[in-house]
Amino acid sequence: MKNKILLSHVAVLTCALILASCTGNENPGLPGETAPESIDLILYNGHIVTVDENFSEAQALAIAGDKLAAVGTDEEVVILGNKNTRMIDLKGATVLPGINDAHIHLAWWGLSLSQVDLRGKNIEEIQAALVERVAQIQPGEVIRGVGWSEGSIGRMPTKEDLDKLTPENPVVFEEMGHALWVNSKMLKLAGITNDTIEPTGVKFERDSATGELTGVFHEADQLFFAHIPKISDARRKRAIVDAIEVLNRQGVTSVTDPGVASDGIALYEELADAGSLSVRVSVHLRAGRSLLEAQKAVTNYVNVSKNRGTTNNLLTLRGIKIFMDGAPPGRTALMFDDYSCCPGEKGLLLYQGENEEQQIEEIFKSVEWLHRQGYQIGIHADGDRSASIAIAALIRAMDNYPGNPDAPKTNDLRHYLIHGDLIRDEDIALMAQWHIGLAIQPVITYRAGHLLLDLWGQDRGARHMATGLFMRAGVWTSLTTDAPIVPPDWKQNIEYAVLRENKLSPGKVNGPQYRISVKDGIIAHTITPAYQDFQENIKGSIEEGKLADLVVIDEDILAIDPHRISDINTLMTIVGGDIVYMNSERFGEDK
Repeated sequence: MKNKILLSHVAVLTCALILASCTGNENPGLPGETAPESIDLILYNGHIVTVDENFSEAQALAIAGDKLAAVGTDEEVVILGNKNTRMIDLKGATVLPGINDAHIHLAWWGLSLSQVDLRGKNIEEIQAALVERVAQIQPGEVIRGVGWSEGSIGRMPTKEDLDKLTPENPVVFEEMGHALWVNSKMLKLAGITNDTIEPTGVKFERDSATGELTGVFHEADQLFFAHIPKISDARRKRAIVDAIEVLNRQGVTSVTDPGVASDGIALYEELADAGSLSVRVSVHLRAGRSLLEAQKAVTNYVNVSKNRGTTNNLLTLRGIKIFMDGAPPGRTALMFDDYSCCPGEKGLLLYQGENEEQQIEEIFKSVEWLHRQGYQIGIHADGDRSASIAIAALIRAMDNYPGNPDAPKTNDLRHYLIHGDLIRDEDIALMAQWHIGLAIQPVITYRAGHLLLDLWGQDRGARHMATGLFMRAGVWTSLTTDAPIVPPDWKQNIEYAVLRENKLSPGKVNGPQYRISVKDGIIAHTITPAYQDFQENIKGSIEEGKLADLVVIDEDILAIDPHRISDINTLMTIVGGDIVYMNSERFGEDK
């Protein structure tokens, strides 16, 4: 009987394909509906995970222009085609809504693709890569790299690790956006000596015995990058395009680039005008470290941007990013309790102020002013104390100036925290109550979770980026990667959130009670970040009338062993109905 049913299905589908290839635009459409004038593309014979309200599944979909015209069975959809419709047999492949990476630094990541890649390397591997780069450049040129970590190296690195290999070239290596590792040549170029006093919100690593600078600096970008040749606008635009091309191959169709200066937003506008954006970009302004700097950022944006805050479906500006604290590896994430490894150390607040009380008040004033201007606020908060301060600041602003006085605690501007490495239960409850969201990066724990156990101890370390805890508490949660801190691999992100197994300790589970389901992982990389973008009504799920942003993958992500999720291959990426990537081996053509 099963074979008869299958043969019947094939026969009906074959007839539908023949009919579609022979007809013009006069097709019957779905029952009770008027068919679109022209169907440009039909994908059929697939496993379509719609991520609609019921998380329903389908076999086929039709695209007209940049939108989804139909979603249903093969028989219902294929008949909508005509002689001009492109028909693609998915051969059983799975289709998801286009992936949304709601926290990724596009230009920075694009630039890092041409820098020394330090991710996952030990000291010998880093030195070998450095020797190779020195041979490629001229004396005096600055060597930049990204991705080193104390966990991969096995200790805190020093300038001496670099000096003997780079006597003629300044070196500045970035860790996770919060720490720099430099050589003596770079120290001299920046004018920093053992007698230099740490500015507020900056931390120098020193030798415990001699007090000499080790070459590692936390939250100190401004001390070094001012002495490095400025990257041209043309190079920055090329970096964005390079990054987007990689995202196209991975199935990412939307991103949020947080903390962009006003001149960077102008570059995005130029790329959009030139038709060079093949992902949808939501940009967040960089607020600086004080109310005055936040106000200047907004003013500069208005003066530079020709769009003056208007939005479209390709490039959007609604938000602004505030930095509260640093990051756990450098012990600069602000904590309630001491770092387990280092008694007396609780991290740093990065905001301006002569003391902590003034810093906190400056944060509250900045949040309130930005809220009143109508900006969505994303607050970088890694430590549990910084998260608590950020939540309190958002609640005070929303309470004093509700967007809808008749519906308090609705968070109309969809404010959210970024990272949330560790947040107390009582603060998570407040986030859910006030509808404050979270953009979280489980993949960082996948690569560095073992280091957190050393820094925070077993209990706090196991709770690092506890995705399931937030979701089950009712906090809307977007999965993101924060590239170039780690590669922008959404599949690895979901895999770790589901398994919570550390890369360097296979099989060892870090906080199993904070796991999520694969379904929740898909939702957090599609419709939830669409909500974060204020675009859940036009993207984030596969439904008629929504934008045709899709990714086709070669495995059923809902059925395979979760340990294999990161091995899934992207076969096709579609943005607004345009195929921006296609695997030639699967479909016989390349794009």
